[in-house]
Amino acid sequence: MHQRVILMLLLVSSAACGLIDLGRGDCETNPAASFPFTLPPSATDVQERCAMNFVNPSRTLTFSMSPDDLETLQQSTPIREWVTDASAALIFDEEAARMESLLVGNYADGAYALEVLIDTSDPQLYRVYFDIAFVD
Repeated sequence: MHQRVILMLLLVSSAACGLIDLGRGDCETNPAASFPFTLPPSATDVQERCAMNFVNPSRTLTFSMSPDDLETLQQSTPIREWVTDASAALIFDEEAARMESLLVGNYADGAYALEVLIDTSDPQLYRVYFDIAFVD
């Protein structure tokens, strides 16, 4: 429980601080962009935003993908527990509240805090929300 509280604080802090952007949205120099993640082969409609802020530089990706790539996506992250409860979404809580069906996973290791939300409402095309914050 203690670990979940810390993760929640890190993710909420990252989201709040993401609103304070110093105007350096360059993902090439953002420490959060160095987090190893590869888009699944079927990724389309990819949108990326990086925020350099006072506390936690972050990178946010949203994209659509084929349900066939779900396992590939899940295995490309350090998240080992995926849940179907919208209340587990901390960064993407508003998006999760509107979804009929979803998967969400969170991860924190002291250097990074990660949240991935997957909208599985459409069985033909999933929408993914990915947020990584550098918290070290």
